[in-house]
Amino acid sequence: MKAQTKTVEIQGIEIAIPVGSMDKPSAESERIMKVSQNPANWKLPLSPYHTYDKSLADDLCYCYNWYFGGHEIEAVQYDKFGTLYRVSSKGYYHYVGA
Repeated sequence: MKAQTKTVEIQGIEIAIPVGSMDKPSAESERIMKVSQNPANWKLPLSPYHTYDKSLADDLCYCYNWYFGGHEIEAVQYDKFGTLYRVSSKGYYHYVGA
């Protein structure tokens, strides 16, 4: 998915910047994240979340990037049900190199 951009002029130079790149994740994705987290330490890997909804999977990826610094997504094609998305994160410690 290509990020939406807007063009701004800074000191006479036109630059395309991402739109909404600093927006807080949606309430639904934050709720799913909290359920998937390790209750003892939020910085550890998350349990995977499975959904057939591509837009929800994209939203979760953004949420995991926002809080943990990264995500993993796997798409599995099922003939009868469509594509199943498995979204997870290796956790904050992994992405910051701790």
